[in-house]
Amino acid sequence: MRWGIKKAKAYWNFVPPARPSSSELCICTSHLRKIQKRLNRKVDLLVLGSTTEFRDWGFEQYLNVSVIDYSRVYHNEVNKTRRHGNRNEKLIYQRWQDMKFFNHFDIIAGDSVIFNLNKADTDIVLKNIYQALRKRGIFITKSVFKGDKKVGDIESIFKNYYEKYSHYNPVTSVLYDLNMCYRDNKNETVNYCQIFEHIKSLYASRKINKDTFNVFKQYRWYEFDFNLYIPTFESWENSIIKYFKQYKKLYSDDLYSKDMPLYILQK
Repeated sequence: MRWGIKKAKAYWNFVPPARPSSSELCICTSHLRKIQKRLNRKVDLLVLGSTTEFRDWGFEQYLNVSVIDYSRVYHNEVNKTRRHGNRNEKLIYQRWQDMKFFNHFDIIAGDSVIFNLNKADTDIVLKNIYQALRKRGIFITKSVFKGDKKVGDIESIFKNYYEKYSHYNPVTSVLYDLNMCYRDNKNETVNYCQIFEHIKSLYASRKINKDTFNVFKQYRWYEFDFNLYIPTFESWENSIIKYFKQYKKLYSDDLYSKDMPLYILQK
């Protein structure tokens, strides 16, 4: 199973952009306020996956929260990282590719959704999300997309980190560049197990320090021996406009936001 208990334990140590940031949640709240003002009733939220930040946010904002996740084991383990226990939260154990809701939710939120799909499933999931939203509902998401940014090899990425950004968490600082460096441009995928092997080699040759290495080690990338999908910004946005009326690309206060913006898609 791709997302079992070992991956859930690694999730405990994830930081943005591998999880939603507080700045991104502020953007979510500003859009929520517009919906609340328009509807004048309790808002229905669906969270794709068990992302605790969106679920806690929904609880704090007094929303009707539903969660859809295909892995019961992953969901139960990730639950331990939540700030709030929401007894009214509805759980649906199902793949996003198979969900069949119609005009059911006002907001759907999912972090790294596209990243965790196969290329062939992207349009299927976008269509399912579109159908699940009520009129003028929104889908909030962030993922890794390839743009025009040029990056060097892994050694130069970490050298730049130490020279300019060593006061930031190394994952927050270099994650996007590592994805671009190791992206298989033919298959549009990346393998984190491969990246970790090279990080381990850098540590062995003393080109990164122990603190930096340990941050990546606790992410357990050595167990992520599967491919993750990274389309281009262009192909992603072309997929969006097949189904959605409009979309916004928004930037948070986070260091990585210029490379990994937040998308708000409206039905």
